[in-house]
Amino acid sequence: RTNAGAVDAEFGLLALPNYPINAFVPNPLFQNERPSAQELAQVVQVSRLDGPTAEDANALVDRAVAAERTGLLGRAYVDIANRDNLGDPWLETTARQLAALGFDCSVDREPGTMPATARIDAPVLYFGWYSGAIDGPFRLPGFRFAPGAIALHIHSYSAATLRQSNGAWTGALVARGVTATVGNVHEPYLHFTHPPHLLLRALARGATLGEAGCFALPALSWHAVLIGDPLYRPFAVPLGEQVATLAKLPPALAPYAVLRRMRQLDAEGRRDEAIAWAVTAQRDVPGLAVGAALARWFLDRGDPDAAGKALGFAPAIETIPANEWALAREAAQLLDAAGRPGRATELWRTLLATQSLPVELRLAWLPEALKSARGAREDAQFQSWQTELAALTASAEKK
Repeated sequence: RTNAGAVDAEFGLLALPNYPINAFVPNPLFQNERPSAQELAQVVQVSRLDGPTAEDANALVDRAVAAERTGLLGRAYVDIANRDNLGDPWLETTARQLAALGFDCSVDREPGTMPATARIDAPVLYFGWYSGAIDGPFRLPGFRFAPGAIALHIHSYSAATLRQSNGAWTGALVARGVTATVGNVHEPYLHFTHPPHLLLRALARGATLGEAGCFALPALSWHAVLIGDPLYRPFAVPLGEQVATLAKLPPALAPYAVLRRMRQLDAEGRRDEAIAWAVTAQRDVPGLAVGAALARWFLDRGDPDAAGKALGFAPAIETIPANEWALAREAAQLLDAAGRPGRATELWRTLLATQSLPVELRLAWLPEALKSARGAREDAQFQSWQTELAALTASAEKK
């Protein structure tokens, strides 16, 4: 029993007079697959266009409209954190749902949140917990979510303020390009937050953001807020339509439709077909993510030569954006595993020449780059990186 609450959560009950304001009200639409007209009439679906700046708030609708034209394009990320016997299973279920939808997905099951070194290219779906302020790869300079991105970080006070771009998660996610998210203005208790698997379930079946937010919300007159265009339908365009119009998709994101189709075919036991199709698609919409996936599959079947060819274009990349730093590192590792340390060294050279690459990442990745340079017998490069690593290590120890 508390008088704390989100204004949005009170607006949701405008059609229901004389409810008690010092406690929550059960939501009649929660997990209700077929609500009656009477149940629908009890709840006003409320979402908020808001963020750290007016520009951030206005962009929420623009991003939603743009994403509905192409459908969701990108990868998925689930950060389970090993923390609780309720929240962790929610996120495990979410990871299984994402796999069933065909999304290439990274799942972090280590305690704490994702490290800054984690792969985070084209993040269009993110579900995780549990820290008070945005951290890890989301704080990298230049990081942005993919258009249409849906992100949810479970935390009791994730929406205590929406005005900080580097503070509590909800506003910080909007500032980084998220199109839809949820948060809590006060301690909701875990049972009364939006379970991520329910939000995803509703969206994936074609619900609008407003409908999905109500389906996944156990309690009204409580502490949750929904951020984004309530009419947004992220799954309005099916994968088949995306695949049929690859050339019309944004060039940087089209490879992720290829990647999703690869996973879909593989789940059906058609890996050879998936490989053949992806190799052909790479000629039209080349992408480092698809190259890395193909290389991994070729290595799994014991064909390092094909794995090296799948990433043969990677060393020619001239600049690597922040979202793809960890992907480039993964590609260099795969080139090493394919017996092409020289190519790996070329890719490392481009990555480590990035001036904005944080010291934390340099310290983590320089030893791997040294391994490639040693294997390629590039003595001058090996010595240069060894000197840099020694200097960075000494400086870190002083701090």
